[in-house]
Amino acid sequence: MDLLEKEDNKQKYLVFQIDNEEYAVEVFKIKEIINNAEVTEIPNTSPYVKGVISRRGVIIPILDLRKYLGFDDSQPRRKMRIIIVGHKQSMAGLPVDSVREVESISSDKVTPVPQFMKREKTEFIKGVIEQNDRFISVLKTTVLLERLKT
Repeated sequence: MDLLEKEDNKQKYLVFQIDNEEYAVEVFKIKEIINNAEVTEIPNTSPYVKGVISRRGVIIPILDLRKYLGFDDSQPRRKMRIIIVGHKQSMAGLPVDSVREVESISSDKVTPVPQFMKREKTEFIKGVIEQNDRFISVLKTTVLLERLKT
């Protein structure tokens, strides 16, 4: 296997943080990252939809990622970032505590979700990356976006 083939085996991930845990999404699924936007709450929506924002005339639902992943949301967040992800014709915002970095990671470093993780939490996780003594959970953004349709 030559060097070029090894490079083709890598995927770029945006790593972000929620509480003290790190998560990642594939960079090619990201449309933009927004600093603390005003989220408008909409009545009678799914409990997992935090509200909506308007970007350049497009209404984008903001998912309550903390709720999806089983975090307590009792503390107000001072500086939130919203990662806008998209797949086909769907888009949604993922509010996160901080955006860390872009990592280029070999696909064989993404391991299956450990069985000891809570089932409701793993439904949205594609796999886990162990890198430099850190564990990073890779989100299934397509599953999150599909939830908007139900």
